[in-house]
Amino acid sequence: MTDIDIKTDRYERGRTMKSLLKWLGIALGVVVLVFAGLLIYLAFFFDANAYKGTITQYMAQHYERTLNIDGDLSLSVFPRIAISIPHTTLSEPRSQTVAAEVKGVKVALELFPLLRKQIRVGEVTLDGLRTAYVRDQAGHSNFDDLLKSESAAQDQQDPAAKGAAPSFDVGGVRITDSAVSYRDLKSGQDIAISKLELRIGRLADKTLVPLDLSVRLDGKQPAVAGTLSASGKVLFDLGASRYGAESLVAKFDGQFEAQALAASVDLPKLDWTPEKFEAPTAKLTVKRGGAQAIEASLVLDGATGSPKAVNAKQVALEARIAGGGRTIQANLKSPLAANLDALAVTLAAIEGRVQIDDPSLPAKKIDMPFKASLAADVKAEKIDGKLDTKFDESTINAKFDVAGFAQPMIGFDLGIDRINLDRYLKSAAPAASGTAPAKEEPFDLS
Repeated sequence: MTDIDIKTDRYERGRTMKSLLKWLGIALGVVVLVFAGLLIYLAFFFDANAYKGTITQYMAQHYERTLNIDGDLSLSVFPRIAISIPHTTLSEPRSQTVAAEVKGVKVALELFPLLRKQIRVGEVTLDGLRTAYVRDQAGHSNFDDLLKSESAAQDQQDPAAKGAAPSFDVGGVRITDSAVSYRDLKSGQDIAISKLELRIGRLADKTLVPLDLSVRLDGKQPAVAGTLSASGKVLFDLGASRYGAESLVAKFDGQFEAQALAASVDLPKLDWTPEKFEAPTAKLTVKRGGAQAIEASLVLDGATGSPKAVNAKQVALEARIAGGGRTIQANLKSPLAANLDALAVTLAAIEGRVQIDDPSLPAKKIDMPFKASLAADVKAEKIDGKLDTKFDESTINAKFDVAGFAQPMIGFDLGIDRINLDRYLKSAAPAASGTAPAKEEPFDLS
């Protein structure tokens, strides 16, 4: 090939590249113009309020509910497409009584994912939600018509589509100044949450999601009143049915059954699938006031297995009960095996100690170290246990079993090597001179 041919070939390739870039530039320009035109149309010509009548009419025709949107819907397109809904109320079926209301809702869609035919929601904010879920004597709720319609729509889906895990990506969720209540007229249960403040970070599949929750809780049956808070990260992997948590802490501070109560749950890490369960450590603490004040902590270490059968290297309990001049302190630890399907729990090697301080007791103080084992099977209605302990000068060995819960058959085998009753019998004061000694009363061994 001559120099002229080489130069000609390079020139042709250069001209082809320039032509390609030119057409790419034109195509990109057209896309930009179309996109810009779409934004201009949405910003200046699209009227979101034109659909208000359609929405309210649909609710009236299909659900016999009144939907009121008090104000104009607003739409913005930059830096993302966002729609804002003003104060809105929804009535009970065939009634003007308000079933739910919200001060305002805002939902945003990211622009650039739309170009890739993907829907990515920005932050969803909801302010001033007020609603009450009520079940009547027959078990029907005031939202059954809406929930049944949703269930019917899911049943009509293609079976293949129903089996697929939904894909979602939400920039965040924020709920402020909201209140929700639940009332069951048959059972009398009445629970209300108020001052709800919830903030969730980016919510997406296979992603650790940060959350921060604070809410006021008031209820009857059981009687409860206080503040509940939680913070940490949670994981959702819907395709693998995997759920988890990291640095999750939940606290309650208030009253339960008219007694002061403070409780907390600390879960540094949790990994849960249908086949696997793992929690390196978990801790529950409870502090209750009242005439019989209680402080207790329960720690679970090295929990592994499956959601249906959990084994733990150790479960440890520490408790202190004080009241009426008496103080009881107890601690124990043991490996744990639990089968949730069979409702069976086994504590195979319990080691612990019970200490009692009570001025009314002859010995004033009791210190009982012990070793024990316990196996309970709820479905089989069976309990077996063993206890070895030392009490004062006595060594005690006991075995017991229970069969049947409605009319239990109880068996036991108790062995005590020695017991000094003089320590526990209060001697009578000497009789005064010239008087007859007091008559001895029989000692009740029941």
